[in-house]
Amino acid sequence: MCAYYSRSELLQIAVELESGAEEFYLSTARMFSGRPLQRTFEAIARQERGHAEMYERLIAEGGEGGLEMPSGDAALYVRAMLDSDVLKGLRERHGEVSSELEALRFAVGMEKDTLLFYYGLKDFAGPRELGVLERIIGEEKSHLLQVSKLLKKQSIE
Repeated sequence: MCAYYSRSELLQIAVELESGAEEFYLSTARMFSGRPLQRTFEAIARQERGHAEMYERLIAEGGEGGLEMPSGDAALYVRAMLDSDVLKGLRERHGEVSSELEALRFAVGMEKDTLLFYYGLKDFAGPRELGVLERIIGEEKSHLLQVSKLLKKQSIE
C-alpha cells in the first residue's frame, strides 16, 4: 500500500469526486422531473461541475507545492477516506436510487464524505490549493444544508 500521493493525484481524485457527484445529481434530477428535488439537484450539479473545473485548473497550473502527502497517520487518514465509500458509492449507486427519500439520503452521505475528505486535504494544501479548498468546502456545506432541508421535508410528508 502506497502511503504517498502526489499533488496531481490528490487533485485528480477531487476531480473524480466532483464529476461523480455531478453525474449523480443530474441523473437523479432527471428521474424526479417536475419536483423540487429536480431544481435543487440540477443547481448543485452545476456547482459540482465548477468545483471539478477549479481542481482541473490547479492541475494544469502544475507545480510541486502543496498537497504533498507525508507518510504516517496523516497519509493513513487520506487512504482510509479513499478506501471508503466516497468513490465506490458514487460509481456503484449512480442512477440506481428508487425513491426521492433514498436519493436524498445518499446525497447527504455523499456530501458528508466529501467534506471529510476535503478537510483532510487542507492539512497538506499550499496557499493556492487552500484557497480553492476553502471555497469548495463552503459550497459543499451549502449543498449539505440544501439536501438536508429537502430530506427533512420529505421525512415529514
